[in-house]
Amino acid sequence: MSEEYGGFDYYRMTKFEVLAEKEDQSISGGSSIYVPDSNGVDISKYKLKTVSIKADYALSVAYEVSDDRENWDTYHSFTLTANTLDTRSFEEDFKYLRIKITNSDTNSHTLNRCRIKVRRI
Repeated sequence: MSEEYGGFDYYRMTKFEVLAEKEDQSISGGSSIYVPDSNGVDISKYKLKTVSIKADYALSVAYEVSDDRENWDTYHSFTLTANTLDTRSFEEDFKYLRIKITNSDTNSHTLNRCRIKVRRI
């Protein structure tokens, strides 16, 4: 149910939207994948960005940001804990975001879920 307060939609302002999602994605040994893809997703209209990731192995994760989709910088990087949901949020202003997930092991492993959610404020 949406209620209007002073000309803006309060419900829409507080609701999270899913911008990108990948589930049950196999990652070969020594390779990387991008969520949603190598072009990233436009996050410029949103204030709060939340990324949730779970995998069956300690995969390396990097949040990469760009203003032009050509030059990507690593904003934040970490290693997942296997079989544990990792959720992190940030409010910094960037134009595009992509999540690079790397499997440094020689065996294939599964990305159970990666979801990019956003909220307008």
